[in-house]
Amino acid sequence: MFVNVSGLSFKYRSNVILSDIQMSMKKEEVVSIVGPNGAGKTTLLKSICSILPPRKGTVRIGGEDVRSIRPGQLAKIQAYVPQQASSGFPLTVMETVMLGRKPYIRWGVTKQDLNIVESLLFELRLDRYATRHMDELSGGERQKVLIARALANNRTCCCLTSRLRPSTSGISSRCWSSSAALRSGPECLSC
Repeated sequence: MFVNVSGLSFKYRSNVILSDIQMSMKKEEVVSIVGPNGAGKTTLLKSICSILPPRKGTVRIGGEDVRSIRPGQLAKIQAYVPQQASSGFPLTVMETVMLGRKPYIRWGVTKQDLNIVESLLFELRLDRYATRHMDELSGGERQKVLIARALANNRTCCCLTSRLRPSTSGISSRCWSSSAALRSGPECLSC
C-alpha cells in the first residue's frame, strides 16, 4: 500500500473526533471520504497530511512514517487543498500557484519553475487569470488555483477537502480519474 493509516486517533480537548481509523490506499488510487458535517473528514485529511498530528496511530506514505520525514521533504511528497483559503496577502494567481514550487526554490524562481506553473495555468484554463489577485476570483476559480498550487509540485499524495464534481469544476482534464496527474502522480483523498 502506498498510503497506510493504522490506529489513527485524534481529539480536540476531550472531544474524540477520530478513533482507531484504519485505511490504506494504493498508488494511483482515488479515495473519497464521505460523511455528514462534523464527522471528522477534514480532521482525518489534516492528520494524514501532518497538519494535525494524531494522538495515536501512524500514517505511512511509501512505507515511511510521516513523523520521521523532514518537513521540507514532506512538502515535496504531499499537499493539502483546503475548502477555502484565507487571503492574508494580495497574491496573484501566478504567485499563488508558484507557492507550490516552494520546496524546490532555493535562491530564486528558475525557468523550470516558471514552465511548470505556466503549463498548469494553461492546462487548468487559469492562464487568463495569471495576473489577477486571488480576492478578485470567484470561489470556484480560487479552488482551481489552490488545486493548481498542489499540483505544481508533482506531489505523490494530494488531499482535497472540497466537494468538487468533475463535470462542473472545469478541472476534469487534470484532477480526476482520466487525468495524467492521477495516473502518474498524486493520489487524491477527497471529502
